[in-house]
Amino acid sequence: MLRYHTTRVTAFSVVVLLLAACAGLGEGAPSGAPRIELPQQVRLPQNDLATVLERRSGRIAIVDQAGNILVTDQTGRSAINITREANVGAAASRHVVAYNWPMWSPDASRLAFVEVVARRPDVSAVIEYGVEEIIVRRGDDSQTVIVGPQGRLTRSAPNTQYRVEQPGRVVIEPESGIGELVYSALYVADADGKAPMVEVHASEQSRITWLDWSPDGSRLAFAAEDAASGRVSLNVAVPGFDQQQTRQLFDGASAAWHWSPDGSALLARVRPAASNALPTLSLFDMAGGERPAVLSSGSVLAFFSPQFSPDGQHMLTTIEDGARSYLALADRQGRLVRRLTEIEGAVSFAWSPRGGHAAYITRQSASQAGGLLRMVDVNRGEDKALSAQPVIGFFWSPDGSRIAAFSPMQPAEITPDLPGIDYTSSQPEYALMLQTINVNTRSARQLAYFEPTDQFRALITQFDRFSRSANIWSPDSAKLVFPLKITTRQGVVDVIFETESTGSIMPRFIGRGTLAFWSPR
Repeated sequence: MLRYHTTRVTAFSVVVLLLAACAGLGEGAPSGAPRIELPQQVRLPQNDLATVLERRSGRIAIVDQAGNILVTDQTGRSAINITREANVGAAASRHVVAYNWPMWSPDASRLAFVEVVARRPDVSAVIEYGVEEIIVRRGDDSQTVIVGPQGRLTRSAPNTQYRVEQPGRVVIEPESGIGELVYSALYVADADGKAPMVEVHASEQSRITWLDWSPDGSRLAFAAEDAASGRVSLNVAVPGFDQQQTRQLFDGASAAWHWSPDGSALLARVRPAASNALPTLSLFDMAGGERPAVLSSGSVLAFFSPQFSPDGQHMLTTIEDGARSYLALADRQGRLVRRLTEIEGAVSFAWSPRGGHAAYITRQSASQAGGLLRMVDVNRGEDKALSAQPVIGFFWSPDGSRIAAFSPMQPAEITPDLPGIDYTSSQPEYALMLQTINVNTRSARQLAYFEPTDQFRALITQFDRFSRSANIWSPDSAKLVFPLKITTRQGVVDVIFETESTGSIMPRFIGRGTLAFWSPR
C-alpha cells in the first residue's frame, strides 16, 4: 500500500516544474552550481519531458528478482543484461543459481560479481489461490504450513502425496534452507554486456560473501566463508589471470578491509578463529611478502571495518585510556597522531570524501538499534551531532556535501504529519526512514519510509563494511537509489526506486530487484 502526503502546488511549484523540464532541477550541473530545493513537503511529480532531457549521471547495477545482474540508467529505460542464467524462484530446476554483489570497477567499465550454485532440498512446493483443492507431495525434509483465513496453522502430514481441501495458501518450507553448496565463483564482465564474463575464482567449499576492487582496478579483494566450518578467508585475485594468481592473506573468524588509495596495500581488521583472541589491525603490502605488518595487537579495537583517509596518509582507530575510550587519528603505520573524541561502546565510521571530517555512530550494545549520527573534524577535534534520530547506517555523497542516513522506525512512529513518503505496508515487519543531511548546515530532508529488501537490510546493518566500495549515490551527488518491498495485488515484490537527494521530485520506479549500486562515474 502506498501512502503519501499531498501538498498544495503553488504557482512557484509550476515555475519549478518548467525548470525541471528544461534543466532537471540542476541535476548533472557542474560542481558548485546552485540547485533548487523546494520546501520539505513539496514534491513535484516525475515529468516525461524532464526524463527525456535530464542529464544522465553514471549507471546503476541491479540484482533483479530472478537473481540476475543487469545495468540501467537512472530512468530504468535502457537495461542491459549482464547475466541470464539465474533461476531464483524457479522450483522446477534441481539447482538454485543466483548472482549477487555487483561491484563497479573504478573506471565504471567493468563489473565484478558473485555466482552461487546450490542444490535444492528434496521437497516440492505448490502455491495456489482460489481453488477448491490441491494435491501436495511432501518431501522427507520439510514441514507443511497451511495458511488460512484464521491465520497461520501448522499441520502434520505423511511424507507422501495427500489432498488439501479449500486451502488458503500452502507452502512447503524446507528445514535445510536452499540446500547444499555446489560452488561459488567470482566473475568479471564488461558493463556493456558485449563480452563474455570471465571467471576469476571458484570454490566448491566456500561461499564468497563480499568483494571490492582496488582503486587502480588491477586486483579484487574478496571474503569467502567455508560452508562446513564457517571460517572466513581474505583473498586477493588478479582479473585476467588464472586462479593460481589468487593469494590468501588471512584465514580465521572475521575480516574487514579497505584498500589504500593507490592500491598498493590492504588495511584489514582480522580476528583469529580462537574464541578468546583479540582482533588485530594489519597492513598487507601487495608487492611485499606473505607476512603483514601488524599495526595494533593486544588492544581492544572497538570498530569492525577500518578505513584509510582519502589521501592514504592516515586512518581512524580506537584507543583506551583507563576506563575511557576514544576515536583517534593514526598515521599510515598505526602510530597515534591525536585523540579526536570520547566514545562509549562500539563505533562505526566513514571518512568524508573531502578528507577533513569523519562521520560516526556508536552503540553501547549489539542489541541497540543504531546511534546518533555525529561528525568530527579530524584536524581540530570539533564534534557535532548531525541527526536527531538513531541512525543504523549511512553513506557519504561523492562530493562530501551530504549524508544519506537510514533510521529504524516503528510503524506507530510513521504518522501523517511527518514529512516523507510512506511506502510501508499496513503492518510492516521492519521499516527504515531515509533522510539526507547537509553536513554544512546540518539540515535534514526526510525522503521516505520503506520496508527494505532482505538483502539491503543485511547490508545496512554492516554499512561500514559495505560503504567503502558500494555506492547508492549518483556520481554527481544529486540522486540516490534504494531497494524496498511494496505490496501489490500479486503479493509483496522487491523493487528499486531512484530519488532526488533533496526530495524535490517524487521518487521514480526503475525496475524490480533486491539490490542496486550506482557506478562511480
